[in-house]
Amino acid sequence: MLSTMLSKAGIGLAALMVFGGIETLPSLFGVEGATSLATGRVAPEDPTVHQARHETESSDNMVSLAMFKDTEPKSPSLLDRILSGIGCESGSDAADRTVVGDQLTLRVFEHSESDFGRFERRDLSGTFAVSSTGEIAVPGIGRVKAFGTPLTCLENAVRAALSSEMNLSTTVTASFAKRPPVLVKGEVIAPGSYEYVPGLTVDTLLAKSGYGSSSSDAALRRSLDARRDELRTLRAGLLLRHKRLSAQRATEETFTMTDGTAAVVNRQIEEDRINSEVAVLEAASSERAIRDARDTARRAELQSALHLALSRRQMVAARHEDLKRKRDALDLEVAKECRGRCSSSRQFAQLRLDSLNDRVADLDLVLQDAETRVIEARHALNRHDRTIELERAESSKTLALDIVETLVKRNAIDAELASVEGQLRALGDLVGRVVTVKRQNGKDIRILESDETMRLLPGDIVTVGAVDDAALASAERVFK
Repeated sequence: MLSTMLSKAGIGLAALMVFGGIETLPSLFGVEGATSLATGRVAPEDPTVHQARHETESSDNMVSLAMFKDTEPKSPSLLDRILSGIGCESGSDAADRTVVGDQLTLRVFEHSESDFGRFERRDLSGTFAVSSTGEIAVPGIGRVKAFGTPLTCLENAVRAALSSEMNLSTTVTASFAKRPPVLVKGEVIAPGSYEYVPGLTVDTLLAKSGYGSSSSDAALRRSLDARRDELRTLRAGLLLRHKRLSAQRATEETFTMTDGTAAVVNRQIEEDRINSEVAVLEAASSERAIRDARDTARRAELQSALHLALSRRQMVAARHEDLKRKRDALDLEVAKECRGRCSSSRQFAQLRLDSLNDRVADLDLVLQDAETRVIEARHALNRHDRTIELERAESSKTLALDIVETLVKRNAIDAELASVEGQLRALGDLVGRVVTVKRQNGKDIRILESDETMRLLPGDIVTVGAVDDAALASAERVFK
C-alpha cells in the first residue's frame, strides 16, 4: 500500500513539473512566502484567480489539501492556470468553441496501474451544461471555465486537473452532445428555432425557414440565384476587360479602378482572371515597345538614306557648276582668239571645249539621277511615316470597337441582371432586404449585417426585414 501511494505521488509530482515547472509547486498549495526550489526567490503575491472546489474522498490513501489553505492572498496555482485556459493556443474555428447553453459529454478513462489497459470512470464521466457564467461542474474537480474554449483545450485542462487534484492518470475525450439552436424571425414563412449543424449558413437557414412562397418558387429562386451570380461574374469580367482595353488604347502600362469597381471585381472574379488581364496589358505594352523600337530604327535608316542622297546630289551639282564655269570660260576664250579668223590653235581649243561639253552633259545625267534618288528617299520616309500612322490608327480603331462592344455587352447584362433581380424581389429575395445576425460573445452582444454565405454559430439570432438605415448605421458589416 505504501509503495502504491509513493508511486502515485511520484506521478503527480512529475505531471506538476511538466505543466508548471518545479518553481510552481509551492504556489499550487498556496503556501505563503514559499521559496522556489529552482531559483531560491520568494514567490510574488497576486490576487487569487480561481479557487477550485474540491470533493474529498474518505480514503486513508489520499492526503487532504485543506491544511494548506490560507486566508491570505496567494499567487495563482498551476491548477488555476490550467482551468482558466492560460497558454492554450489553438487555431480552432469559431464554430468549434463552446458557447453558453452547450451540452458537453466528457468521458474519463483511467489508466491501470499495470499500464496494460484503461477503464472508464463512470463516476467522473457524464454530460455537463455550460452555465450562464461559462463554466461546467466536473466531479472531483469543481467548476471549470469552458466558454470560448476548443474541445481539445478543455480535454487537456480536465486531464491535467484530474492528475493534480486526484492523482489520476487519465485520458479525457470531449464532444458536443447538444448545441443551442439558431433562431429565425422576421419576414420568413416559418420563424422559430432550428437545430444547429456544422457549416450552417444564412441562405441554408433561410431555405429551411421557407423564405419564399412555395417549393416551386424556391426552385425558381435557386435558378434565378444561379443566373444572377453568373451575370454578376460576367459583368465583373467585362468591367475588368473595359479597364484593360482603355488602358491599352491610351498606351498605359497599367490600369486603376475606383474603390467600388475594384470591390465588385474582387468579389466576383478570382485573382487568376485579374492577373491574366494584367498580363495581357503588359504583353501589349511590350509588343508596342518592340514595334516602336523597330519603327524608329527603320525611320532612322530611311533618314540616313535621304541624307546620303542629298549629299550626293549636292556634290554632283557642285561638280556640274564647276565644269559649266570652265566650259563657258573656254568658249569665251576661243571666241576672242579667233575674231573672225581661224588659227592653228583653234582646233586644240575646240577639242577641249567639246570635251568639257561632253562632261557637262554626263554630269547632267548624274545630277538627274541624284535628284531622283533624293525624291525616292523622301517618298520612302513619308511612306514609312504614313504607314506607322495608319497602323496606329487601325490599332486604336480596333481597340475602340472592342471597348464599344464591351460596353454594349455590359449594358445587355445590366438589363438582364435588373430583370433577374426584379423576379427575385417578387419572390422575396434578399434584394431590398437586410439580414442581421445577433451574436453574443460572453457579455458582448454584436449585431452583424450579413450576406447569404455567412457561417452561423450556435445561439445566433437571424432577423430578416426591410432595409432600415438606422439599423444599418449601427450594424457591423461582416462577410465570412
